[in-house]
Amino acid sequence: MTLVEPSEDSARLRLRRALQRAPLFADLNSPGMTAIERQLTPLVLPGGAPLFRQGDPSDAVYVVASGCLGVFRHDEDDAAEGGPALIAEITPGNIVGEMALLSHSPHTRSVAALRDSEVWRLTKESFNALTGHHPEVLPALMRNVAVRNAMGPSKRR
Repeated sequence: MTLVEPSEDSARLRLRRALQRAPLFADLNSPGMTAIERQLTPLVLPGGAPLFRQGDPSDAVYVVASGCLGVFRHDEDDAAEGGPALIAEITPGNIVGEMALLSHSPHTRSVAALRDSEVWRLTKESFNALTGHHPEVLPALMRNVAVRNAMGPSKRR
């Protein structure tokens, strides 16, 4: 994982597009959206690079601006089949890491870039401040989590 200074204009444009599509931020007004943009830190992940691993502590929520991330399940059956199983893809405009952050638990799955990807990191502290100042984001977040949990792994694309 690398912290970078992407071209300001193009990176901010990708971020704004991703935020407008992300269910967590869809109900924010313009000042709220601007405040969130200032709290996000860009990360560029080359294809194959991990964002986080199963068991890692949760310290942030991530917004995918470009590329594609894969969610991987690790269990005993996977070792016999040659490695972890890809169970979902996270495309631009989607968020990842929110379930572990909400439950105050370690990540239950690993997430890695399936191809070169740009993600934006919102720290736990900034997330807590966001939900404190803008409680309207919580219903959208809960719907997103509920829908994701109700879907079978093969439908999470």
